[in-house]
Amino acid sequence: MRIDLDLTKHCVETEIKRVYHRALASYFKAGADKTQLERIVALTRQALERLDFGFLRSQYPPLAGHSDVPVVLAWRDDEERPEILIDGSAIPRAEKEPPARK
Repeated sequence: MRIDLDLTKHCVETEIKRVYHRALASYFKAGADKTQLERIVALTRQALERLDFGFLRSQYPPLAGHSDVPVVLAWRDDEERPEILIDGSAIPRAEKEPPARK
């Protein structure tokens, strides 16, 4: 699954939140493709929970927003983790660090 992100007016985190909320709102409308919307919700939720957006914005300028570089949020079929592609190239993992155990 691939979701094109529009980062011309805001950052990657805001855009993923917008896609997530649009999918949730559409889910309850008559005639909605619930299977597709469930996949969108699952992918965006995973991205919001797992990705370190502060790091991503600081390391990859297009993700900070106000950019017309093509950015895609994807869910690889062989892995259950979101990935971000900038201009067709996947960036290295940028997941949040798990909390330290005491």
